[in-house]
Amino acid sequence: MKKNRLVILLGILLVSIFALIEERTIAYFKTHPAPYSLYPESDIIKNFHLLYHSVKEVHQKTNWLGVKIQQTPNDMWTVQEIMQEVQPDFVIETGTFKGGSALYFASLFHIMKDSGRVITVNIENQLDGAERLPLFQEHVIPLIGDSVSDEIINKIKSIVQDKSAIVLLDSDHHKNHVLREMERYAQFVPIGSYLIVQDTNFNGNPVLPDFGPGPMEAVSDYLGRSRPHFEIDRSREKFLLTFYPQGFLKRVR
Repeated sequence: MKKNRLVILLGILLVSIFALIEERTIAYFKTHPAPYSLYPESDIIKNFHLLYHSVKEVHQKTNWLGVKIQQTPNDMWTVQEIMQEVQPDFVIETGTFKGGSALYFASLFHIMKDSGRVITVNIENQLDGAERLPLFQEHVIPLIGDSVSDEIINKIKSIVQDKSAIVLLDSDHHKNHVLREMERYAQFVPIGSYLIVQDTNFNGNPVLPDFGPGPMEAVSDYLGRSRPHFEIDRSREKFLLTFYPQGFLKRVR
């Protein structure tokens, strides 16, 4: 009996000690916030964004299957989720550069929808080996020319016809050009799909404050011209760091 009583008393003592520790811990953090909570969430995101984009130049040193891709893994993961949900027949991309993003979309099509194709447009051929990869050759249709020209738009129309697409705009980032692209490429986006305007983070949003009106301003202008058929989908910014803030536009009608 004495042994059992001792065990019970010891148990009560341990519970009391843990309760006291928990109470003191809670009281401490109520008056001594954790370091990260001393700063607004928006400031943390902004500072990390500036570090990622400017100081460490991570986006300049990122590759997909050995080909340069100037995107964040966060945004590429999000586009993957959109592609899986929408199941488009085409991804239309303006701004091919070295071909890394086109190759990435081709990889996704190869996995989820082998009939899918990537149409990528660039003002000049800057491909750096991507075109020699079988995956690129099978799934990517590169077009050379001005993305807003009648010639390029008509070529895309003849390829896409009445099939569905997701559009990503990543060529000349100045406002007037982006706005023109939005006006010309919206026709390829069916209800439920996306027009994704990239690099809306330019012009101090928060990077490159001296860039001048760019993609963010083009989005604002476009949506302000009585175009209720597109809405900004902020849920696509769930990873916090994105190069496309307010740039995921979903067609809703």
